[in-house]
This record gives sequence, structure tokens and C-alpha cells, in this order.
Amino acid sequence: MRAVNALKDLKYYQQALTHISHSQDSNNERLEFLGDAVLQLVVSEEIYKRFPAFDEGEMSLARANIVNGANLAEVFHHLNLSGEVLLSKGTANLPEERKLSIYAGVMEALVGAKYLEDGFQGATELIQEIFKFDELDWSLLVQKDIKTQLQEYLQKEGIEFPTFHYEHNTHNGNHQVSATFMNQKFRGIAKLKKMAEQDLCSQLLQEALHDKN
Repeated sequence: MRAVNALKDLKYYQQALTHISHSQDSNNERLEFLGDAVLQLVVSEEIYKRFPAFDEGEMSLARANIVNGANLAEVFHHLNLSGEVLLSKGTANLPEERKLSIYAGVMEALVGAKYLEDGFQGATELIQEIFKFDELDWSLLVQKDIKTQLQEYLQKEGIEFPTFHYEHNTHNGNHQVSATFMNQKFRGIAKLKKMAEQDLCSQLLQEALHDKN
């Protein structure tokens, strides 16, 4: 990926990948702080431009569905840089799920490093590339916790919640979440796992409501 090569050339690249457990003196915490602010601003501006009719609450919800720890960790994994993160021996031996917040922090630190070297425009271009703004189904980002809505509705109707099956296509980066529901097979596909899950839950809720009617 072009973005990976550009990141590796950054002056603060190594610092961005250095967790505090590895070094108390030279780590990525300050870069993480800066990158978080830049990321929030870039995503906020994108939402502001794409959805002129959104109010503040809707914009905040859409942003939270993109800029959260789980999604940041997934985006970081797509860059295939996890093997380069500098951690203490104890932290490195933690299960992968325990290190997701670390990877999310590194992603923010890399954005901060890019901002310091190439300014706001350079950071914006990086964020647009790695988050694939033009490929996201933005309509899914404004649905308020659709999985919870589905769970509550099925519980009220006495319908068993289906089992979700997750797959990740390493070739194109797509995540697929599938389930069998009411004797039919449904699946959601997106660049981010959370978005694929939301897509699937939306389909299942529509099917449940349709079946009732």
C-alpha cells in the first residue's frame, strides 16, 4: 500500500510505533494525542460536507462509528504494521484482543506524525486513503446501534438471535458477516467489520419486521 511506504519515511515513524511499555521517555503518547485531534477534525469535516442536513447529534453519531478503537485497530491491521510496534516483553505476550487499544493508539500516533511532517493536507490525504472514504457506505454510519435494536426486537418477539459468522478477505480487505435467519442466508460486506455487522443487522431487522407484517 502506498500509504505504508509514505508512513515509513516519516521522521517520527519509529516514535509513533513505540508504546509506553517499551520506553517511558520516548514513546507515542504525545503523537497519539495530536493524531486523535487531527483524525477527529478530518472525519468531522468529511461528514459535514457529505450530509448537509445532519444535525449535531447525527454528525456525532456518524463520527463515533468511524473513529473508535475497534475500527482504528482494524485499519491499523490492514497496514500490516503490527510486527513493527515496539512493546515491552510482557505487553507483547498479551493476547491480541488485549492489544487492540494499543494498535488504535499507534494509528492515531501515525496520523500525528504525518501531520507534523506534511501538515493538515498531508494528514487529510492519508486518512482519506486508509479509511477509504469513497468506498464506505456512509448511510450505515447514522444508524443508532442497529444491533441493539435488532436484539431488543427479537427478544420482545421471542425470536432467537442468530449466530454471526465473520470472515476477512485479505486480498481485497473486505469483512463479511453472515447469518442464517428465518431459513434464509444474509450477509453484510464492508471494509470495516463494524460496518459489515451493521449492514447485516439492518437486513435482519427489515426481514423480521416484514415477516411480522
